[in-house]
Amino acid sequence: MFGKSLVLSGCLIFIFTIAALAIEPAKKPECVYVVDFALDAQALSRNSSSDPHLIKTFHHGSNIPTRDPILKAKEIVSILSDSLVEELKNKGIPSSKVSNPLILPANCWLVEGEFLEPNIDGRMSRVVLGLGDNTAKMLVSARVSELGKKRHIPFLTFDKNRFILSKEASEEDVKKIAAGIALEIESYIQENKLR
Repeated sequence: MFGKSLVLSGCLIFIFTIAALAIEPAKKPECVYVVDFALDAQALSRNSSSDPHLIKTFHHGSNIPTRDPILKAKEIVSILSDSLVEELKNKGIPSSKVSNPLILPANCWLVEGEFLEPNIDGRMSRVVLGLGDNTAKMLVSARVSELGKKRHIPFLTFDKNRFILSKEASEEDVKKIAAGIALEIESYIQENKLR
């Protein structure tokens, strides 16, 4: 197991490690699939305020009021996955966004993750936008696994000191996270001389 740290814009720091039980890929992926990262939001409506909603989709072109936690979560999730796909393609790595990771071809990689924050006992739990301090930071955890193998044992994880993002993050902030993840995937391929 090894780790590597990187600083982006002076404030985004993360360490990635190779999972001890994972089988490392023997060749470059035919495609890197990106699934929307998990992010919950608490509805503003009194009738639905007790039900957190898991965000999965977002359609570009909508007018997104940032005061609405559900729409804000959709925006963050979509920008992250779309930007990650674009960054990977720009690096010459075939990539595509998918909604169902269960029906994908082998010899490809899958990137997935979630937005986390520490709870009252210090443990990490998934962020729910609209609850608690909306000015607080959230940590972006990501992992990469090889399809056709044991999918739940990622060979590359962005863990420990994860990407740090404000709950009021701008589009540019989210894109920086995507750029950092794409850079590390590219570095992994190059350092392991995958072809």
